[in-house]
Amino acid sequence: MKTGIIEKIKRMKKMDNNIRNKLFLLLLSVSMVSFLLASLVLFTGLYMVRNTAEEAGQQVGNRISAFVQDFVEDQVKKKLEALVEEKSSRIDRELEVTAGDVRYLSRLATRILQQPQHYNPRNLPDPHDGPIRSGQVYLNYSDRLAAKVSRETFAHEAGLLANLAANFDDMDAYPAAYIGSTKGYIIAAELMPDKQDVKFTRKMLETYDPRETEWYKLGLEVKEPDFTDIYVNDSIGRRVASVVMPYYDARNNIAGVAGVDISSDDLFRQMNNLSMKDDRNFSDNTFILSDSGNILFSTRKSGILSVPEKVIDLRTVSEPTIAAVAKDMLEGQRSVDLVKVDGTEYYLAYAPVKTAEWSLGMLIPKSEVVGPTENVREAVLAQMQGYLHQLNSRFITILACLVVALLLFVLLLAWISGGVARQTVEPVIALENGVKEIARGNLDQKIEIQSEDEIGQLAESVNHMAVKLKEQMNNLSRVTAEKERIATELSVAAKIQAGMLPHVEPAFTGNPHYELYASMGPAKEVGGDFYDFYMLDEHRLAVTIADVSGKGVPAALFMAISKTILKNAVLTSEKASLARLVEKANRRICANNMEMMFVTAFIGVLDLRTGRMDAVNCGHNPPLAFYKATGRFEYLPLKKTGVVLGIDAEAAYREERLKLAHGDMLYLYTDGVTEAMDPEGRQYSEARLRDCLNRTGGSGAAKDILEAVQQDVAAFAGSAEQSDDITMVGLRYL
Repeated sequence: MKTGIIEKIKRMKKMDNNIRNKLFLLLLSVSMVSFLLASLVLFTGLYMVRNTAEEAGQQVGNRISAFVQDFVEDQVKKKLEALVEEKSSRIDRELEVTAGDVRYLSRLATRILQQPQHYNPRNLPDPHDGPIRSGQVYLNYSDRLAAKVSRETFAHEAGLLANLAANFDDMDAYPAAYIGSTKGYIIAAELMPDKQDVKFTRKMLETYDPRETEWYKLGLEVKEPDFTDIYVNDSIGRRVASVVMPYYDARNNIAGVAGVDISSDDLFRQMNNLSMKDDRNFSDNTFILSDSGNILFSTRKSGILSVPEKVIDLRTVSEPTIAAVAKDMLEGQRSVDLVKVDGTEYYLAYAPVKTAEWSLGMLIPKSEVVGPTENVREAVLAQMQGYLHQLNSRFITILACLVVALLLFVLLLAWISGGVARQTVEPVIALENGVKEIARGNLDQKIEIQSEDEIGQLAESVNHMAVKLKEQMNNLSRVTAEKERIATELSVAAKIQAGMLPHVEPAFTGNPHYELYASMGPAKEVGGDFYDFYMLDEHRLAVTIADVSGKGVPAALFMAISKTILKNAVLTSEKASLARLVEKANRRICANNMEMMFVTAFIGVLDLRTGRMDAVNCGHNPPLAFYKATGRFEYLPLKKTGVVLGIDAEAAYREERLKLAHGDMLYLYTDGVTEAMDPEGRQYSEARLRDCLNRTGGSGAAKDILEAVQQDVAAFAGSAEQSDDITMVGLRYL
């Protein structure tokens, strides 16, 4: 056998150095080297396998631990989310009821003052005259105020409002209900926890003025019920938050503030009365954040999330995880995040309390979640140790069998190497010839190799590649044609859009009453900006500039609709005011606006006889005016800017009246001018626009002034891509 192999090697040396010979020598050389290295590899294998198995055990343990941790963490998060949602909803419902009670109290007080003929004055107890029982309605007017203003100045009004006493009795669910008058007196009913008399300090009797309280000041600023931060009510000795809103007199002026107090204890008692089980882990880790970032209520007795002695905005605390979550909570978000509280990691779930713009948070220590996973990992590692002992004994037996099998394999390999080399090379040659044919462009060439191994699969892949390549070439031709068609259609659309805009020449050129010029540069093939100008009669010129939300074809279509509706509304109703015409157009634009697109617009009508312009601004950029008397461009101080068109069908608009003198010029533009950006992302800005216009002197032709602005914007933007449509209109009154 050995002599035959040596002779075969000698014959191969005389053959050409082709693939078959190389493959045969490679197989034989590898088998011989494998035999020499087998003992080293096999004897070192046990050590390597054992280490690998041990590492695998560690990895399996860690992965199982991580899986269990993720699973438990996911379940805890779901439970936290469900629990915090239910509790926040419960609080929301309670606060909605409270807000409704305050609203009712305010409206009833307003009705009494506006319809006094239906009520008879009543007297209420005064704490200056003796003790006030728990829940008894009383009237308090401090000695300090009585020294300045006689009680007779408000006695009749207070007597009328005393009719609220029965309604105060119905509000026994609150620690306190009250109304504080702009005249300085207060009508209130307070429930003491121990049912004893209400505690009035000497200071309250002598100097108390409801107008100096935070709840009264908040009530003057709102129109609907609003919530104060938590504070201590000295009369009842409890931590409360006030819910307040104003009430009004016969002239519809604010006559005072009505309100009730809600107790932190009552709120948490209602919140924790839930149907969910096993929430004991969260009962001592619940808090509520106010809309100003400070903690209103908390079950935690100490630490960063307890109720602080001084007001602290959690967004400013040094712990970054708490500060970040506090910011999300105040934005009304809901989630479950990992935070560090007083040096310990917790999972924090939070959800908004929408009625009061508060946010509810609940905590569970992370250690209670991940602790059981360590026991799982240790159990897995113990099982892996037993597996390693079994592996060692079995490996020795396998090693002996492999040594014998390897010797037989080397002898057998020398005999079959020649046949394997021949069978391997012939399909490769056939594959090579087929690939060359495909490379010459014959994509219909099929490589026929009857084999199920990798070479057969490769041949099948090459055949599939040829088919796909042919399909791709056909698809490429179709895509190229489609792109050319789309480009042609966009070009036509751009021309159509340009044709929709009015041209300055010839109808608006050479008019002795005004000078007009307009330009538009879309950011894409078609844009969403538009301008319009037309004569309503021989004395009135209408000018419009507008900007549709978005860009491209949708904005262009919406632009065409909006332009047509605005022009038709202005032209078809001569007797109505410009504001009413804009409202009519807005209703038509809002109709069937399923995509919720909108338009900012400035519409003005210039009387060429007097220079008076009636204008309506619908959320558009403020125009600039050049006054010949001052020689400068300045922004118009429009105070009655309305909402954008297309959003609110019931929106109301008001007119501004401008006065132009001979030589004065009005410059209108879209935000594509002021928001043009340079390569560093800085915007052109309104200030730079005004400076550019003033550099022109303002007395030149409108066309030259607009072109000067275009050149300055282009120089500012430089190589930056245009991000929005740029539209301008210049109108000079002559």
